[in-house]
Amino acid sequence: MGFKFYNLANTKSMEPDLKHNDLIVVKKFDFNKLAVGDIVSFKSTIDGNTITVTHKIVEQVDGGFRTKGTNPNAKVDPNILTKDNYIGKFAWSSPFLGKIFAFTKSVPGIITICVNAITLIAIIYLLKRPTTQKAKIAKSQGADTRTRQCTQYRIEVQ
Repeated sequence: MGFKFYNLANTKSMEPDLKHNDLIVVKKFDFNKLAVGDIVSFKSTIDGNTITVTHKIVEQVDGGFRTKGTNPNAKVDPNILTKDNYIGKFAWSSPFLGKIFAFTKSVPGIITICVNAITLIAIIYLLKRPTTQKAKIAKSQGADTRTRQCTQYRIEVQ
């Protein structure tokens, strides 16, 4: 069973049920088994732009369904939900994960990820470097690292 993840767009059409930047999970579901009241995601063309819309089915019509946001001020969508533009049925949402997901797609989020990655690589490099440096010095002096360490702490008794 396939799942798709989406961040809800900057719209209030589904509030209070779903809020801006909620991460929503949509699962594949048989189009013929959809019913009034189901929340679905589908492709819709508005002003020449194709967008993903998540709305509630409010009416069954010939060839598909009419949808609308759950906000009391929302209007019925002008386009009919058909099998061709249907993506899937709403499964669950997460406001917290949605905010993280949205942050990682923003400019400050990308900069934060890059800085953290560079810092992590630098820390790993610096932690490994001294050991590697000691081994190079020991080999250049013709001794194996273990021998060199042993001879450094040799105690002579008289």
